Amino acid sequence: MPRGANPFENGNLFISFEIEFPEAGALDEAARAALLKCVPKKCKALSKENDKGVEVVSLTDVDPVASFENNKPAESDEEDEEGGRGGGGQAQECCVM
Repeated sequence: MPRGANPFENGNLFISFEIEFPEAGALDEAARAALLKCVPKKCKALSKENDKGVEVVSLTDVDPVASFENNKPAESDEEDEEGGRGGGGQAQECCVM
């Protein structure tokens, strides 16, 4: 993810999920069948690793607090002297499919 005012400086993207699983035996057979109908039977990749525009990445476990501390931008007084960072760009919408 781009950091600060420099779009060429990258940081980490952290996504936190909270999942509540039902207690064992809490779902009856009809509820389980309904849930299974929502899950695709097979996932088939539409792209190959060598295709144009495909970037292969790997996930790793990272401590978000340590990562933040290790990747803080250098502090400077330039912002105060220049009156802050100034007007920002427009917000962009994003959707994931």
